[in-house]
Amino acid sequence: MIEVTQYPLSAWRSQILSFNSEILVNRLPDENFLIGKEQIGSKTLTEYYIPFSGINQNAKIIIAGLTPGYTQWINAVNAAKSALEQGLSDEEVLEQAKLTGAFSGELRKLFVEQLDAVGFHRAMGVETSGAFFDNPGDIHLTSVFVHPIFVDDKGLNSVGNLLERSTLMRESIINGFAKEAAVLSDAVIFPLGRAAASCCRWLVENGKLDADRVLAGLQHPSPANRARILYFCGKKTREEMRGANKPEPIDADKAAFLAAMKRRFG
Repeated sequence: MIEVTQYPLSAWRSQILSFNSEILVNRLPDENFLIGKEQIGSKTLTEYYIPFSGINQNAKIIIAGLTPGYTQWINAVNAAKSALEQGLSDEEVLEQAKLTGAFSGELRKLFVEQLDAVGFHRAMGVETSGAFFDNPGDIHLTSVFVHPIFVDDKGLNSVGNLLERSTLMRESIINGFAKEAAVLSDAVIFPLGRAAASCCRWLVENGKLDADRVLAGLQHPSPANRARILYFCGKKTREEMRGANKPEPIDADKAAFLAAMKRRFG
């Protein structure tokens, strides 16, 4: 595991060692971890350091969410503090911090189920896409905004036109995720959710990312999306999709994903 960041762990060691989670209120990160702040109209954007800068340099796939939330932040900092207190190396500290955000359980199952349904495992020459999780070095878990971004003291859950308006967000995505992707130049990228996918499109449009690496269109592997995922995988019929789970957007997502697979693998 190596660091690819302008915010190395070594620069935040004292803040991590002095961190006391018991004094936090309102589910906001400690101000001692503040990287930057920006005012966009009536919105206040803040970005905080998280020890998530380690990458597996031999990773074959990149799974990218939007940005870490408060729970991921506090768990990662607590894990890093414990590891530092044990005298572990920076690499080991980063590994321990990353484990707190492990992509496991139902999330992993629903992610792999979708990949296998569209034949990604065959394109990669493995029996099942779950094989990549058998070796942690095969996967890089990250976010398009590597460090947590909050808007008006709430976690970022959408982007809209903020990326075009915000210097903080553009610098974050270019100096963080785009640099990670450049190091892992052979890895394919799975953005989780529409907001993460739109950020990847922005990077492609601005010459920071190769379009054929981005495989967008999977349904976010949250258990709340189970019906959408079953339809994506061909295990639910159109007639069974009701309410907010309209089939048309999922059909479009699947068609886009298959087109991206064809561009990447032929």
